Amino acid sequence: MQQTPEFKNGLTAGIVLAVAQMIRDGFTATARNIIDAAAIKPEEDLSFCSDYDLEALRDEWPEFADVYGYDYEPEEAEIPESLWVRNDDQTIDCTLLISDHHFNGPVTRERVAKWSDAECKAVEEYCIAVHINASDNDDYPVPPKPAVLEAA
Repeated sequence: MQQTPEFKNGLTAGIVLAVAQMIRDGFTATARNIIDAAAIKPEEDLSFCSDYDLEALRDEWPEFADVYGYDYEPEEAEIPESLWVRNDDQTIDCTLLISDHHFNGPVTRERVAKWSDAECKAVEEYCIAVHINASDNDDYPVPPKPAVLEAA
């Protein structure tokens, strides 16, 4: 029988699940033996595994410290500011999420090019929040409107 990538991923996820439970039950030596025998390495793609299971591996073995599963949800404090990267087209696209009555004049590439990174990020956050708030989520917090949207 030929092993498809899906079959191998399912097998690996099952082994990770079993190993995680062994770790939680205190059988770390046996869990290590199984991980080694299955040749599961932290540098391989394990994103199809449950993060709850991978968390047990992260907590037990330092080499798995940066391995996360498909359902990983970082705490807001864990998200570094550097994840946001300025992209003027993205900023313009965010303004298209809301109607133009939220800002004066068209938001053009030339206009956005004059904004600072902080202003672009604030515009994106504002537009996304207004969009979410208007979609039957009227309790979603909307930050103050950035001043650059008022100037034409």
